[in-house]
Amino acid sequence: MKLPTDLEILSEIYEEYYPRFVKFDRTNPDRDAKIYVPIDTDLMGKRLGVDGDIIFGRLYYHFNNKYSFEKDGASTDFFALRQGKDIHLVQFPYLASVLAELRADKNRHTSNFRISLLSVIIALISILISVFN
Repeated sequence: MKLPTDLEILSEIYEEYYPRFVKFDRTNPDRDAKIYVPIDTDLMGKRLGVDGDIIFGRLYYHFNNKYSFEKDGASTDFFALRQGKDIHLVQFPYLASVLAELRADKNRHTSNFRISLLSVIIALISILISVFN
């Protein structure tokens, strides 16, 4: 069974919960804070083909350790277990930033791979031309 990548997990969360993030209404809120959006890790797991506890563990143990930070004495969690009545929340604007960075890295690696592949093809063609001439 293939494990989802960080990029796949964050993309799936972003696609599923972006509409909920933007429709937050401060006059009639459906959650305690706009920037923290509760997610269903079981649903995300089902969509990614793994158990929801794998998604929970990746968010809580991996992403939270990697991306949570403290600044000026205040800490910001990438993934929070609870905030008020809400559980299993992602800091959505930060998730979007991390996702953009992961996508840029993937595009950069893909471009580098394509350039390298093109170089190899040109080198092989040059060798074939010199051998048959």
